[in-house]
Amino acid sequence: MTVINNSNQMDKNVIDNIYDSDLNNELEVNTMKDIINSIGFKSEEDKLMCEVIITNLEKYAAENIKQSKTVNIPYIGCIRKSPLREAIVSRRFDFKKARLSMSKEKYKDYVRQSIDELKKEERRKNDLKRELYKIQKINHKQYNKLYESVGKAYADFYIFAIYCLTPVEHNEEFEELYRELSNNEQ
Repeated sequence: MTVINNSNQMDKNVIDNIYDSDLNNELEVNTMKDIINSIGFKSEEDKLMCEVIITNLEKYAAENIKQSKTVNIPYIGCIRKSPLREAIVSRRFDFKKARLSMSKEKYKDYVRQSIDELKKEERRKNDLKRELYKIQKINHKQYNKLYESVGKAYADFYIFAIYCLTPVEHNEEFEELYRELSNNEQ
């Protein structure tokens, strides 16, 4: 069992403790064998079966988390890599350079501003995903048809093309001109 004392305001703690080593976190680690022994299985076979299940879950979770997928672990919940945390880690060299050239207050402001920008970008990406999903649900028949006949990439592009379209307001003059032209062609 892993217990980490952290507040919900990760970015404030990161910024406030940027120069200090963070010794306030407590970490208690129990191994798989400790946990299995504490359960108290009746037979050795049940104990072995539990170890195999846990090992397979760990491997499955590790493979999918490396691919930045969300993993659902029974009775525990969903885990995934935090895209915000990955973005912060990828900018660590920028933060180090800034720390060397800025005062403590300017550096804190810089880090806060950078984290806010990263959060906005993540929110924008999530909004786009949500919007594309709504369009896909509305056009699910056409999406499934394209998915089966041409493939996922083309079907996703079809949904994205619908997202990029802008609605055209009704114009009576244009409508009359269109009717005239379509009647002349017949």
